[in-house]
Amino acid sequence: MTSASDIDAARSGSPAGGDMNSVRITVQAIVMVVIVVRCVMAMLVPGLRQPGWPDVLVGLVAAAAIVFLATTRRPTRARGWAAVAVTAFWGSTTFSALLHGQGIPVASVAMALVAAALILGPPLSPWPLRISVLTGAVVAVLSLVAGLLGLLGVVKGPLYGTAVYQRETLGLPALSGIAGHPNTLAQILGLALLIAAAIALANRRIGAVILPLVILLPLLWTQSRTSVAAAVACVVLLLLQIRWPAMRPYVVGGALVAAVLPPMVHFAVGRVLDVNSVFNGRPIAWDTGRFVVSLSPITGSGPEVMSEDFWEVLGRSRTDGAGWLPLHAHNEVIETIAQSGVVGVVTLLGVVLVGVTAALQRSGSNAALAAATLVFLGLQAGVEVPLGLTYFPIGFLLPAMAVAVLAYGGPLEWRRLRPGPG
Repeated sequence: MTSASDIDAARSGSPAGGDMNSVRITVQAIVMVVIVVRCVMAMLVPGLRQPGWPDVLVGLVAAAAIVFLATTRRPTRARGWAAVAVTAFWGSTTFSALLHGQGIPVASVAMALVAAALILGPPLSPWPLRISVLTGAVVAVLSLVAGLLGLLGVVKGPLYGTAVYQRETLGLPALSGIAGHPNTLAQILGLALLIAAAIALANRRIGAVILPLVILLPLLWTQSRTSVAAAVACVVLLLLQIRWPAMRPYVVGGALVAAVLPPMVHFAVGRVLDVNSVFNGRPIAWDTGRFVVSLSPITGSGPEVMSEDFWEVLGRSRTDGAGWLPLHAHNEVIETIAQSGVVGVVTLLGVVLVGVTAALQRSGSNAALAAATLVFLGLQAGVEVPLGLTYFPIGFLLPAMAVAVLAYGGPLEWRRLRPGPG
């Protein structure tokens, strides 16, 4: 642990504290870079898209960072409990996996350790946030290039036409880019757009507008109605919160409602009203998820729930019944219960509490971004699983970016982004 004199030295900018704080900033940034590289490489190299040794490596780096960060400076009680909450949530699938004789979900374990390291790092270091928005821009540019090459017939895979996707706009197939699916790409770009817009609004400089514009075009090309609408709505909420900061608690409350409302509407009125078209077929996934939850509501069915092997064990084909047995529940709460049962729900509530506390206790542009990020995640959680899938390492880029946003406690104005002690 650091002494009081070391902390005072860091605050005064003396070498004793300043050097150590610089090392802590570097360690935290390395953790963010490692998870970003892991996810982007999974996008670019098909052989790395399944959980495996890269996730073990990410976990080891994050674990070493946690030990260093926790021993060089004692975290505040709030950040300590926040680190426990995120570790418990992403680690809960390990408990259910062992209980059901399944393999350890190494990608989820790695995400648990990464999230804890980001939270325990210096709260005023902007690097995880900067890395997040720059990663979004890189993914946007690479996906845009891949899409253009796909239109020219040079490469196959970055475009989803009506044969494999639900829609084409004006004959233009949806962009999946390097992410493997339009919805996956849209989620990443949607949050990146929100972060970039918040930075642009805080700085009011021409250069700050470039990143949002770079990200916007491929986001629109994904044709993902949920993510495009969520990103636009959240940018509007940023503007409204800047004008009326007192509305932030209502914004946060709306995020919580958005996460559970879609399946609740379906379960309540789905038999008398046609909501399937409104939610683009997801009610089938919610009904399937409810069936799976009934199999093991206390402990869940493990991280392999709804996989091909899972349906095979149940003696069901993914093409029987309604014609589609989904690979996930298309709702964060249902998916969490299906995987980890009551234990998972309790840990999910802990993560929600961490996010809500971060959004309500801050001020200025940082608070507005935190609240808008919760809304974005809430809108996604209602119809997708934005906090990551154990069998899909690419899916952990979005939650890593979200943790980076919520872990950062400083201002968004670049001229003031000078990391202090912490």
